[in-house]
Amino acid sequence: MTGVQTCALPIFPMFPSHDMVRRSNFKNVKKVDVSYPYPLGLGLGRLNALMLHENQDFCLQIDAHTIFDKHWDISLLNNYRNISPNGEVIVLSTRPKWYDYDKNGKRQFHDTVGSALTIEGTEYYEMTGKHGKINYFPDGGFYSEHFLTVGGFVFSELSFFCDVMPDPRIAFYGEEHVLAMRASTRGYRLFAISDCHMYSLGKHGEQKKYSVTSLANINEWKKIEGRGAVTLNKPGIDFDININDKEGVVKQILNGEIFGYWGAPNSEAYDAYIANLGFSYRDEALINLEPHAHHQ
Repeated sequence: MTGVQTCALPIFPMFPSHDMVRRSNFKNVKKVDVSYPYPLGLGLGRLNALMLHENQDFCLQIDAHTIFDKHWDISLLNNYRNISPNGEVIVLSTRPKWYDYDKNGKRQFHDTVGSALTIEGTEYYEMTGKHGKINYFPDGGFYSEHFLTVGGFVFSELSFFCDVMPDPRIAFYGEEHVLAMRASTRGYRLFAISDCHMYSLGKHGEQKKYSVTSLANINEWKKIEGRGAVTLNKPGIDFDININDKEGVVKQILNGEIFGYWGAPNSEAYDAYIANLGFSYRDEALINLEPHAHHQ
């Protein structure tokens, strides 16, 4: 592993961290303070973080509230190279383990098992959504190909992030769906691993019954005080966070109405991805199309 360098892309859209303030004094940490009267959203924050890279070999996209296992980098690199022994650029993404605090403020760690992601999210071993077979690492744990990503853990070579840069127009919901579509339609294979060697603050729904944010429930976010009320329709950014908005950029990309750099490259690639995913964004329903041969 000598000489391999990894850059991390944390963003702090809502929860400023005193730890980050202290660590920003480290010579290998870059920190940028941005002053703006409206929430910048995930897309622009992730894009700005990516611009700080110094041509490292690998890149890790995380949320700010992430804690790492000891030797996480060695473990991730081993996982990556076991899945891709011939040097193919792949993408690792799954739900991290999680932590919280007890009533005395003591940190508690929960070692949940990562799994392949599907839109409907039934039990891992009973999933009916499209995903690849389970494979096992030589030293324990397992992995499986799938067709979705989790924004709080995306690990790949830096070339991938430069090829599929974060969309600055996406403020919140939809970034994970769009990233997975853009990556897969460009030939990148996505893999979930059973242990991503890090923890995220708070339980993100049912870990073994995970589904990408329910399309039917996204409007609930707008009911949260301070979200969506004063930030809609600002120029250049899709601040309407309802993924079901027919005029929103997220919905247009997922519906295959926008092709090119920020969406699938063409209609053929889009159709192949939808078949692999097993879910129609246009109809918001599961489908039974045969998966594309590359991902069987």
